Amino acid sequence: MDDIYQAAEWEAIKNCDLIAVDRYAKNDKGDYLIDGTVDKHSTRPRYGAAELYVDRPGLDASRRVTRKKLIHQAINFILDDERGYDGRLLVARVLGRNMKNQPNADVEDYLISIAEKTPEKIINCYTGGDMQFRMLFIEAREHGVIRKKQGLYVFGDDGKCILGATDDAAIEWMQSPKNSKVMAMIRKDTYPEMFVDEELSDKK
Repeated sequence: MDDIYQAAEWEAIKNCDLIAVDRYAKNDKGDYLIDGTVDKHSTRPRYGAAELYVDRPGLDASRRVTRKKLIHQAINFILDDERGYDGRLLVARVLGRNMKNQPNADVEDYLISIAEKTPEKIINCYTGGDMQFRMLFIEAREHGVIRKKQGLYVFGDDGKCILGATDDAAIEWMQSPKNSKVMAMIRKDTYPEMFVDEELSDKK
């Protein structure tokens, strides 16, 4: 790029659809520009729009190192969980697996397998700040406090209180301060024994 003529040539062609900015660049739909996305109904090996890509020395190695660091961080979160076995059980439940009464080694093995594939999921469980809400959401569903009705999560006998269509949407609704009064009702219906103890303490 120090050569004025070559820099001008690159400036003229760099936005061409046949050139990807790097080997693993994607389009707006998430398809790789070079390899494309494999079509199950076609025998074509690829249908990427680009034919050329900009070679960036060290970029692949940097990506591999970054991924290994994420995996290492995720595994450390699992092994160093201050809550120990109970904390790991909680994370497993948030990730969709109830491993209650299973050995700690099995729980660790499951979580580490997730960390090796998608470390971001584990890291988000420990740093996302919504763990308590996700746990409450899971238990409220198990107790029938939160139900699925016509594709939507709802609360209440009449089902008029709509939390959202997806787990994440419902969690986001639960975290909103404006819904704190309804959240108190959800907690009371989900953990009635806790509120009975509080009432007895108040009477004393």
